Amino acid sequence: MTKLWQRLATGGSFPACSGGGVARTKVYDRDSATRRRVVMTFSDGRRETSLAHVERLQDLAR
Repeated sequence: MTKLWQRLATGGSFPACSGGGVARTKVYDRDSATRRRVVMTFSDGRRETSLAHVERLQDLAR
């Protein structure tokens, strides 16, 4: 999951997956490490937002 959020936060696309239901992703404040966030919109309309500093999650998981 950490790798997915890192990929999205740095402008990568969501990998193709028919089971996840993700309709689109949008990165906000990409150039700001403190304000950057990724919003994923699912096909059923719900949304999830990542945390800022997503690239540091890998360090915290160790």
